[in-house]
Amino acid sequence: MGMLLSGQLGWLATLLALLTVVTGPASLARGEVRPDRLDAMLTIDSIREIELDDLHDVRAAVFDLPPSIREETSELAESRRIELQALWREALSTMMYAAQLASIQGGSVSITAFAALMHRAGRALATGALAVAEVEQNTQLDPPSTADWLSRSGDSMFESLARSWKLPEQVVGIVRTWQQYGEPAEHPQESSAVYFGHVLAMELLHPEWSLPAAIDAAAAELHLNAETLEWVRGERPAIVRLLEAAG
Repeated sequence: MGMLLSGQLGWLATLLALLTVVTGPASLARGEVRPDRLDAMLTIDSIREIELDDLHDVRAAVFDLPPSIREETSELAESRRIELQALWREALSTMMYAAQLASIQGGSVSITAFAALMHRAGRALATGALAVAEVEQNTQLDPPSTADWLSRSGDSMFESLARSWKLPEQVVGIVRTWQQYGEPAEHPQESSAVYFGHVLAMELLHPEWSLPAAIDAAAAELHLNAETLEWVRGERPAIVRLLEAAG
């Protein structure tokens, strides 16, 4: 952690200092992260330079199996581990696309990147909790019951995380509402950046599910012309490198 805190990614060091409530001295996590300070430190270039080691704390605390079953190799654990890996890749991709969109729209890049990284945290935490129960009971929940559990539990687990980590109110608000695209939002530029960043992430990760017409329509609502949209898609090489490193 010390190396990270003294590194060039100042915005991420601040984030990791906040997240050490899970993995390090609690004193580093008692003060709230100030969005204006994050904005002063975060740049698009620093987003592109992110290394997975810098995000280890976030993944270990949210997007991995809980410590009690992390070494478990059963099929039950492995299936949920794969789901968490997919959510992690989604979070990384969305973060990079959304940050670029926020910079274009004049929104807060730091708040957008932070919210995008955490936008699937509730589902990830609920998946991890479900994995623990399944391993303990040696049985896997059926798909409809799993979907119901994730839907009911994800939001409350994110709220608990937000309180524990003292996440900025802006980040919490965006994570709560990013899927309500087109409705009035307290942080419209950042929320729309996370929403469309997620759309582009899914296009990259799951092209077979992608609907070009729907993407074009969403881009038009954000006043992104074809040239600008392709420029944002130009983040793909950096994202792909990050995802390849993620495995």
